[in-house]
Amino acid sequence: MQRGRLYLKLSSKHFNWLFGRVQPRQGRYSYGYRKHSVWQCPECDSRYVDPTLTLGVTAGVLHPIHPICERCFDNGKGVKINLQQVEGSEGDPTLGFTTVGSTSYPVTTFGQTSTGTTAIGTQYYYDGFKVILTVDYTITEIDVYVGGAGNIKAAIYTDAEPKVLVSGTYTGVMTATGAQWLAGSVAAYLAAASYWIVTQSDTANIRRRTGAAGNACYKSGVLSDYTNFPQATIGSWSTASEDRCYYIKCVQIKGYIKATKAILSESATIESMYLYVHNYTANDQVRVGCYDDASPKVLKFESAATTISSTGWVWIDVPDTALAAATYWLWWQYNGVNTLPSYTAGSSGDGWYKAQAFGSAPATMSGETSSAEKWSLYCQYFAWIAYETFIQYDPTKYSSPTVYLEAVIKATSGTFQVRLFNITDNGPVAGSTLSTTNASYSRQRSGALTLPAAAKEFRVEGYGLGAIKGARLIVDV
Repeated sequence: MQRGRLYLKLSSKHFNWLFGRVQPRQGRYSYGYRKHSVWQCPECDSRYVDPTLTLGVTAGVLHPIHPICERCFDNGKGVKINLQQVEGSEGDPTLGFTTVGSTSYPVTTFGQTSTGTTAIGTQYYYDGFKVILTVDYTITEIDVYVGGAGNIKAAIYTDAEPKVLVSGTYTGVMTATGAQWLAGSVAAYLAAASYWIVTQSDTANIRRRTGAAGNACYKSGVLSDYTNFPQATIGSWSTASEDRCYYIKCVQIKGYIKATKAILSESATIESMYLYVHNYTANDQVRVGCYDDASPKVLKFESAATTISSTGWVWIDVPDTALAAATYWLWWQYNGVNTLPSYTAGSSGDGWYKAQAFGSAPATMSGETSSAEKWSLYCQYFAWIAYETFIQYDPTKYSSPTVYLEAVIKATSGTFQVRLFNITDNGPVAGSTLSTTNASYSRQRSGALTLPAAAKEFRVEGYGLGAIKGARLIVDV
């Protein structure tokens, strides 16, 4: 027997014989020199003597009312808080940028973007123009200006002798109907170096130059050269100090780590990340993670290399990681050359990037370049979740009360916690945290709580993945 708790398993006949007939709620009897209260549970009709006072719910508001027996409380019946939260992740809060953007990434061009009028290139001649990349890029497009109708093919070659074709850079046949820019989509990763934009045409004198100085090359050819373009290697070039109206468009995707600012307003535990994917091919992989905002930035967590198999918001597993309220940087890496990530133009300081080979992120990050890039990437986390029903408690109504928080809870993953939160003073109640790793419901009770010596409002909060069957305050008076 515990203080104030004597549970009687008696039939009505024996109960009435011992104590006399009682009302459904409360009766009084005298035994020796001490008076006792006799209570009957409104749910299961169990009767017991001198229980502690329970704060229970009536019409959605908790009040000091009749107690609820232990059996009914464990089963989630009778007086309880309506706290059916939370398994799964659909309703979990997020940290990061949840807006879907586009594949209109910031573009850098290399080559001659002006139009010219000077014709060059005999029929079936190879013609090239040199471009120099100072950092690594992913090439997305080759553009060629022509002065008349005809067909053009283009590709990128290395700066060697013979020149070597860069895989993934052939445009296919581009057909002109008059003077115009022809754009050929390509996808290839180019490390910082010199390259040649090489063209072939079935029509004489439709390619153009402006007359400015540059580094051009050319080589005679025949129909079969045009038909078989692009050849794996091409040698024996002649050179000219001229430009060509050719250029390439490049983006910084592969070979970089890119981050977007995220501000966490509460303590939380990160459980997963999501990256928006527009396009992918087989074996494309990404890595994601988080740095803090220190100097240098410190790695908080990262994912393993994750193979992409769908478009849209893609779930990526990361280690469960506790973070304090602060500014963080969510980052991604991609090992391919597709238009995979989703971009939105932001403001200066919204992001940063740094050249980084695909693989494990460094423990600290420095030397990054600030940017205005925002990427569709966010974390899902769990934090203290406020439940709907609140508790009204006025300690001045009781003589030296001892108060406990009690809850029937279970965890569905890791550790699930419950605590009492002081709404009036906006802070958790010290010592009220209950926790479990048990996948089955079990009753947990806090130690004696020290509550403010004035009427306050409280709520019950949960943290983690789990569920609450019932919760209550117990007051020993």
